[in-house]
Amino acid sequence: SKLQLCSAQCDITAAFVHAPLPPEEEIYVAQPRGLMRGHNLVLRLNRSLYGLKQAPRHFFSYLGERLQRCGLTPSEFDPCLFLSSDLIVVVYVDDLLVYARSDSAITD
Repeated sequence: SKLQLCSAQCDITAAFVHAPLPPEEEIYVAQPRGLMRGHNLVLRLNRSLYGLKQAPRHFFSYLGERLQRCGLTPSEFDPCLFLSSDLIVVVYVDDLLVYARSDSAITD
């Protein structure tokens, strides 16, 4: 109100499955029911899955890299706050709050 900022909220659908696993982290899972590519074989994950303890960390790292490529800088005071000259983005798990002086800055 004092700053006259426009805001938008978004939820990232299936957020954790967007994040690739780092090459040094090898995670194997049993084959799901209905998929049989051989007896006693396991599958190596390329991307994170819901239920993995490290899934939120991988997703946050992935999202942070994407936001930085878009010109936002992480705050030195709060790692969930990203800033640029036009935008303020707050990240909470897979939800984003975006603030700007105009709606067009948010949609761009």
